[in-house]
Amino acid sequence: FLRMGDLQDRERTAAEGAINFFFTAHDVLASSTTWCLHLLARHPEVQERVSDDGELDLAIRESLRLFPGYALFGRTLQDDVEIGEYQGRKGTIVIVSPFVIHRMERHWEKPLAFDPERWRGVDAVVGPAARGQYLPFGSGARGCIASHLAFPLMKTIVRAITKAGRITVADRREPPIRYWGTAYAEGGLPVEWHPR
Repeated sequence: FLRMGDLQDRERTAAEGAINFFFTAHDVLASSTTWCLHLLARHPEVQERVSDDGELDLAIRESLRLFPGYALFGRTLQDDVEIGEYQGRKGTIVIVSPFVIHRMERHWEKPLAFDPERWRGVDAVVGPAARGQYLPFGSGARGCIASHLAFPLMKTIVRAITKAGRITVADRREPPIRYWGTAYAEGGLPVEWHPR
C-alpha cells in the first residue's frame, strides 16, 4: 500500500488528487444529487419548472447552497496569516464550513429557505475558483477537482428523473443530519416517485 510519506511533494500532490477524484468524488456527487432531489420533492412548484434548463441551474445552485458538496474542510496554514481579528500561525489547521457559511443571515436573506430565485441573474462560480460566501465544493488549489463534472452530472441525473416522473415526500419534517465527509440524512431521504 502506498504511503503518502514515501512520495516527493509533486508526486504527493498528484496522488492526493487521484485519491480525491476516484474515492470521494462519487460520494459528493451522490450526496449532492440526493439532497437536490429531496428539496425538489419538498417543493413541487420548483420541481415543475426544472424542465427548463435555466430553472434547473437555479435549483441546483440553491440545493448546493443548503447542502454543499463538502459540509466542512480543513486547511493547514503554510505561512502566518491574519484572519479577521485572529492571527493564524503557520502549521495551524483552519476548518471552514460551507454548510454554516451558506446558512448565515449576514450572507443570505432567509438563509434556511430553499429559494432558487435568489440565483436569478447571479453569476456564481461552482468549483475551485469559488470565492466569498458560496463554496459548495471548497475553494482554491485544494478545492474539489471533480466539481467541474459534478454540476453537469447533477443536471443530467435530476433532469432525467424529473422528466420521467414526479417525486414527492410524505414526511415534511427536516431530516436529522449526520456528517461523514459530506452531509447525510440520518435514516436516508425517502421520496416517492410517480411516473408521468
